Amino acid sequence: MGDEPQGRGQGWLGPRERSIRSRLLVLVIATLLPVLVFAGFSIFRSAADQRLALEQRAEDVAAVTVRLIDARIFAVESTLRTLAMLPFADDDQRVAFDRAAHAAAASLGHRIVLLDREGRHLVSTLPTDASVATRRTDLAPLAPVFERGEPVVTDVLVGGVTGRPITLVAVPVMEDGRPVAALSAAVRPSELGDVLRQAGLPDGWIAAVVDRRGSFVARSHQPEHFVGLPARPELIAAAVGGQQTGHFDNVTYEGVAQRNAFRRSPATGWTAVIGIPQDILSSPLRRGLALLALGTAFAGVAIGLALFLAHRIAEPVRALQGAAMALAHGRPLPPAGRQIRELADVWRAFAGASDILRQRDAAQAAVRAGAERLKLASRIGRFAFVDVDLASRTMVPSDNFSDVMGFAPHWTTFSEARAAHLAVIHPDDRDTVDAVLPQVLTTAGTDRIDYRVVDPDGTVRWIETTWETTWETTWETTSETASQTAAGSDGRAARAVLIHQDITARRQAEATDAHLAAVVAGSSDAIFSIGPDRKILSWNEGATRLYGWTAEEAIGRPLSIIAPEGRDREVFDNSARVLVAGETVYFEAVRVRKDGAPVEVGISGAPMRTPDGRIIGLSAVHRDVGERKRIEETLRTNAAFLELSQAAGDIASWEWLIDTDEVRWSRQFFRLLGYDPDTTRPTLTAFLARVHPDDREKIMGARRAGLGGEDGEAPLQFRVVRPDGEVRWVERRSRLFDAPPRRMVGVGIDVTVRKRAEEDLARASALLDAVSATTPDLIYVKDRAGRMLMANPSCLSVIGRPAEAVIGHTERDFHHDRAQAEAVMANDRAVMESGRTHRLEETFTTPGGEPRVYLSTKSPFRDAAGTVVGLIGVSTDITARKRREEHVELLMHELSHRTKNLLAVIQALARQLLRASTDTADFEQRFMARIQALALAHDLLVRQHWQGAPLAEVVEAQLYPFAGRSRLTIDGPALMLRLEAVQNLSLVLHELATNASKYGALSVPGGTIAIVWRIEDGTLVFTWREQGGPPVTPPTRHGFGHTIISRMLAEGLKSEVSLAFPPDGACATLRIPTDQVVSEGAE
Repeated sequence: MGDEPQGRGQGWLGPRERSIRSRLLVLVIATLLPVLVFAGFSIFRSAADQRLALEQRAEDVAAVTVRLIDARIFAVESTLRTLAMLPFADDDQRVAFDRAAHAAAASLGHRIVLLDREGRHLVSTLPTDASVATRRTDLAPLAPVFERGEPVVTDVLVGGVTGRPITLVAVPVMEDGRPVAALSAAVRPSELGDVLRQAGLPDGWIAAVVDRRGSFVARSHQPEHFVGLPARPELIAAAVGGQQTGHFDNVTYEGVAQRNAFRRSPATGWTAVIGIPQDILSSPLRRGLALLALGTAFAGVAIGLALFLAHRIAEPVRALQGAAMALAHGRPLPPAGRQIRELADVWRAFAGASDILRQRDAAQAAVRAGAERLKLASRIGRFAFVDVDLASRTMVPSDNFSDVMGFAPHWTTFSEARAAHLAVIHPDDRDTVDAVLPQVLTTAGTDRIDYRVVDPDGTVRWIETTWETTWETTWETTSETASQTAAGSDGRAARAVLIHQDITARRQAEATDAHLAAVVAGSSDAIFSIGPDRKILSWNEGATRLYGWTAEEAIGRPLSIIAPEGRDREVFDNSARVLVAGETVYFEAVRVRKDGAPVEVGISGAPMRTPDGRIIGLSAVHRDVGERKRIEETLRTNAAFLELSQAAGDIASWEWLIDTDEVRWSRQFFRLLGYDPDTTRPTLTAFLARVHPDDREKIMGARRAGLGGEDGEAPLQFRVVRPDGEVRWVERRSRLFDAPPRRMVGVGIDVTVRKRAEEDLARASALLDAVSATTPDLIYVKDRAGRMLMANPSCLSVIGRPAEAVIGHTERDFHHDRAQAEAVMANDRAVMESGRTHRLEETFTTPGGEPRVYLSTKSPFRDAAGTVVGLIGVSTDITARKRREEHVELLMHELSHRTKNLLAVIQALARQLLRASTDTADFEQRFMARIQALALAHDLLVRQHWQGAPLAEVVEAQLYPFAGRSRLTIDGPALMLRLEAVQNLSLVLHELATNASKYGALSVPGGTIAIVWRIEDGTLVFTWREQGGPPVTPPTRHGFGHTIISRMLAEGLKSEVSLAFPPDGACATLRIPTDQVVSEGAE
């Protein structure tokens, strides 16, 4: 560069001059580099700490997920255990069990099935019309239930009814100490998906639960696609491996790379997996790198500022050098910056020279651009031009002249050009063109002519030639005004420009349009077109005849003028299929004429397109199809009526052409004889082959009578034998036509049912008499007025009156309860008035005063004409069943209430323990211990059929797992506790025993516990006393156990709790009102 001093390019051995730019750059870099290095180290350390925190949170969420799923499964298992205690040996017990199962299923929201050892469904709440006994379930997943009598939680299965993924929770139903059935509940994975949301999953994380085989049980993302499918190999390895908790990396099915934390449930064997996308894990590092990049950018700005200041020092000289180079190469001068005063005059001289050169280049570029645009336009528009200088007699054609005109412009004189031009013109147009050409040379102005040319290959094309001839004019210039004026009108032709354009395609389109217009105008169909705005563009005479609108009236109006009222949208949608989708359509619809009369039309529609394929409208053809459809409908109706009549009446028709001995059968006649109409030819031989041998002579006699002219209108009955051996009775009726007879037409009526009905009627009457006499159900017949026409012995026995006091009388005549009699008669009237069968429950009080409930089925009794003349009824005594249903309903309400209460207690325990636990392991141990205490209390209530539990058994159930019988002393009267007291007191005893096993008497081998209770003044006084343990010191703070004891008793049972801590052993005294704890009637 010109501003660098000589010697700057010397090497390391000689002196090297440093510019101010390099010195400023070294100063800035030395200042910023230590700051950037320290910031980078801090950013990487912070990102690593945040990543560890995220992984720890994933472990916590996985642990909470396992606890919540275990609690959900335990609730289902507890309900099944309760239900399994109900008997189901006989039919009544099974009905009660079924109602209990449905109530439990409604409470839990799960389907419940009772399976025997063969997999048959004994009781099922599945929504299916099939018989329960016909359904079977594969028992392989439930094998431990029958082999070891243990509850089972299965892996993901495919539901046999819904075909969707489910898991089964099953418990054994025990009889004489062995499992005889399995009670299972289907848990839908969608419910477990709710648990994933309750576990507090952060946004963007992916959670899943897999079973022991590695299949998805629940998934937070797209569960409908993945539940029941195998997980990724890395997740399966974690699910089936030996570790209970841990981490692994993988890529999800959605392609998301993530870090996973997993925990396996000891109760179900399922594994909860919480995945953190790697994008989230690496986001702290990315943010730190972004900050580092921002700091680096600021450092770059500082370096740039230093370079900029150095640049500004040498800028005037470099700018002058750049201006000189731009001027030398013909480029615009760069923008002028700050100048040194002495160099400003030189810069202005360069600027003046640059303006002169730029104006010259712009003029030359404009000329070249115009020529290129004209050349491009001529190629696109298929036209060529010739510029003629009449003064010099020279002609300049365009480059594409030969492409348009079909001959090369190799001429030197006007006569040569004229001869070459006329040689390619069609003979029929040559004289016309030859007469016009002289006008181009002699007449000023503009004109045009169309003619045909013939190419060397014989192709005929249309050419349009347009020309303009200009004249020379004399002008005078006035110096004062600097304006020009014409000196006169005399002059001569000076220049002509001729433009030749190929218009063959336009001419062909005009001819096609004219032909199409003639076809449209002469068509009897309605043909019209509409634009994109659904307005009519054209309208032929056929459309006027069809719809009554003239072309002047229709064009410009919307297409809805022919739409029926309220169906504008239909017309709009059909036109959109063509205008928007570009479809070609045909359909039939109803439209309206101008006078409002409807007309059925067949509609064809197709899009109208521009050459480039753009839709600009649609053309439609409407044809009146009303008459055709009426004829078709009449034919279809007649054929269907005949076919239906023959099928409904088992009537087959036939025809015999006597002259040719040709026989024709209807399809019903083929079916009557058992022949295939597609393979059998109707003949007399084929007919006689089906007639019973004993009746063939009868048929032949009728045939001979027909040939003799006797009419066959008298019915003739005979038998036919079908291929399967079935014998059918047929009644023949026929008629002769013409004289002498030439044709016989007849029908064959299948009267087999009538024949058999006559035979069965006698047997049925005897059977009905026997059934009505022996059945315990009440069978009766009444007339339209409600009078008893028939009553079987069971009916008379219930009424308590003889037949003569009942037959011919109404309910109000012999019924013991007037209100009940009116209710029964109202039901009878409803059956006879509606003409439909009614199934209802009715109450009848016997003569002894006992109310009985009957399930009555009453059907209308009709005469031969179909008129309702009375009713037929059957009433079944369901009094015992109704009482069992009421008992089961009461039991199920109580079961549902207890289940909800149990779930509420579990939820409260979980919330309290989450706040009191130090980590997830502590939460798991403490939560499962209290759940076990509730389970023991629940088992006691089940064994007592939910009537409470003895206080001594409650104490033993909670303390024996901790102390055993040798270390426990129990003394007190026998008391039956209320349901609520069993649950609350069990949790309190568990907390006392847990504390004693950790810190008190049960923490050493020789310690004992004494429990004594008594009743004083309506209060249960319950004492807990520890002895033989380590010295006791009063606690300095209250823990979770103290909260359970005080709240469960003080709030749940309105009790007083006293805790003492003498050195020889802790002591607790509970004072509970007996009405809160002791069951009514207990001693």
